Amino acid sequence: MFKKAFTLVELLVVIAIIGILSGLIIVSMGGVTRQANVAKSQAFSGSLRNALLGNLKADITLDGTYNDTWSNNTGTGTGATLTAQIAGSCVQNTCYSFNGGVGGSGITDYVTLPDHDNYTVTDQMTAMVWVKGNSQAGKVVFAHWDASNASTLRGEWEIMAGTGGTLRVIVSNDGTASTTVKDFITTDTAFDGNWHLVGFTFAPGATTGTLTLYIDGVAAAVTETIDADVPTIYASTSLVSLACNVNSDAFVSGTAFAGLLDDARMYNVTIPTSQIKELYFAGLTNLLNEGKMSPQEYAQRISVK
Repeated sequence: MFKKAFTLVELLVVIAIIGILSGLIIVSMGGVTRQANVAKSQAFSGSLRNALLGNLKADITLDGTYNDTWSNNTGTGTGATLTAQIAGSCVQNTCYSFNGGVGGSGITDYVTLPDHDNYTVTDQMTAMVWVKGNSQAGKVVFAHWDASNASTLRGEWEIMAGTGGTLRVIVSNDGTASTTVKDFITTDTAFDGNWHLVGFTFAPGATTGTLTLYIDGVAAAVTETIDADVPTIYASTSLVSLACNVNSDAFVSGTAFAGLLDDARMYNVTIPTSQIKELYFAGLTNLLNEGKMSPQEYAQRISVK
């Protein structure tokens, strides 16, 4: 009696089905992983805000307006599109999408917030913003300007995209395009089409300042491309912008960011790496206690940190 075996065609069909199912599982798991990473960063961001309420200078939630809800500052939006919280499209409530410029000059989406005492930053500071966009070198996400030097096109600090989807931060001590700047570019990716919490903390020194970049609550490896002393970050009057460089409150061609932005916050204090880690752990612990993270994943995250 002959034993029936699979034909070559049947084997190929089975292999194809397994491949399709595997692909669907990988895609599904990728979405779950991204959502989990956002949840961890949200927990960290909330812990950071709660711990530093006394040092909070700006809280631009982008929940239906361009306003700073902490300092009661009214922001102005040009072209930015309100995006509803549908299927995780935003981090919290609503957010805004920016087109990165149309036609190459003068027509784009951006947000500015006016000069205000609460925005005056001297010496210590920390800035964080949620961003979702693809690789776009040199495009500005969140920046703080000395209004009296706005025509120099150099902010006191700028959070922007580096090459290859990396994160870049430039710090100047006088708001001018002089050599007294520090330019840091990470080797870690922050612009990959997914939501990330990006930013930096700055600590003054006697002759130079120390700047640390963070992506999703974790210190990023950096390369310092311009090495000049910046003992303080100075501001007498100031202006805040989202999604572009500004020159006298106007969009600067070639600097517009394309993508989504959510909660942007600024603090007038340096956050030591040790405190960042404590807040990161606190966020993970909250997720564990709320049942949003398994004990196994919690242990893995703690060991990595």
